[in-house]
Amino acid sequence: MSDKTFPWRRNLAAAWFTQILSLTGFTFAISFMPFYLEELGITDPDRLKLWTGLNTASIAIAMGIMAPLWGRLGDIIGRKAMLIRALGTGVVIVMGMSFVHSPGGLLVFRIAQGLFTGTVTAASALVAAGTPESKMPSSLGFFSTSTFVGISVGPALGGLAAELWGYRTVFRIGSGILALGVVAVIVLIVEPPRSQNHSEERRSGVMVTIKSFITPIIVWSLILLFFMRITRSTTGPFLPLYVREFRGNVMSGTVALSGAVNAGVGLASALGGWFLTRRADHGNPMRFAAVYVFLAFIVAIPLYFWNSLFTFSASYFIVFFFLGGIEPLVVATMVREVSSDNRGLMIGIQATVKSVAWSIAPFLGAGITIIWSLGTLFLVLPVLILITGGAAVILSRIHR
Repeated sequence: MSDKTFPWRRNLAAAWFTQILSLTGFTFAISFMPFYLEELGITDPDRLKLWTGLNTASIAIAMGIMAPLWGRLGDIIGRKAMLIRALGTGVVIVMGMSFVHSPGGLLVFRIAQGLFTGTVTAASALVAAGTPESKMPSSLGFFSTSTFVGISVGPALGGLAAELWGYRTVFRIGSGILALGVVAVIVLIVEPPRSQNHSEERRSGVMVTIKSFITPIIVWSLILLFFMRITRSTTGPFLPLYVREFRGNVMSGTVALSGAVNAGVGLASALGGWFLTRRADHGNPMRFAAVYVFLAFIVAIPLYFWNSLFTFSASYFIVFFFLGGIEPLVVATMVREVSSDNRGLMIGIQATVKSVAWSIAPFLGAGITIIWSLGTLFLVLPVLILITGGAAVILSRIHR
């Protein structure tokens, strides 16, 4: 596929922009979610940690169940339609969160978000279907920056908005941003063309197609993504509580500061996704990934020992800079193994694996914080990175 037959660069840029709107809308409330649960009646510290983990895990489990289905439907009826569906349902669900009056009500909407949205999966499938093979690692690396920019802008602005107008208003603003994303998809996105053998592949059963995915490279890519998502997601839900602990449990200004720290993590990940994937279009991208995991491990070792929020945040940002360059390289390695007409299903399967890990991570984090302390999470983080590095080295050797 070339520029002359399909405007893949335009689609990449359009998908990048709409994904920023999507993630900004969804993460507008992420910097204060534990505090919103407090407002809804969860005041006991251990129960708050448990409910924080439950709210994160529930969306992950639901998303993991549905991701392959949405991915396969995208292969059949179109990737653009799936992206509109994901954003459109997000508008309604995020708005609904602003009207809940109990932790259970919020949990219901979080589960619905996992079942019916999934914009990252939908947009990734669209990009993977239209990008030339030779440009896949750098294109997916560039596209991944939209996710991290969105999760930078969303918490930063959402934290400030919550300080000014309250939590419920922030959900409504997030819903409005998602509505802008729907308009952007309709106006800017071009549906990728089908391959000549699309009809034949469409007739083949899903299980037959999935069996064709069982190769050493794909299997080990999924294993690496699993550990990668646990590594990235174990500490994040509890970061606002850790920021408050650094400030002597002073609540005033903590929401905005938590949003700023989350924004820094997202920005660092975005920069990593952009700069660390640009040289991987040729050769073995997993060799680069193994190096990045090792560097993240080195920087993560002193996190537990920092006694100031500034030094902790700086090190934490650097860790996520290196981690941000890994996932796009793994996904690019996987999608190169399958035909363009099956990439929606492939993206859906990897989204399910990541969602399973995403559902485990907050419970792992909650257990660690309840048994020991919030700070212990950052003693465990280097261990998780080391396990991820082992999977990266194995995949690099297989890919060679």
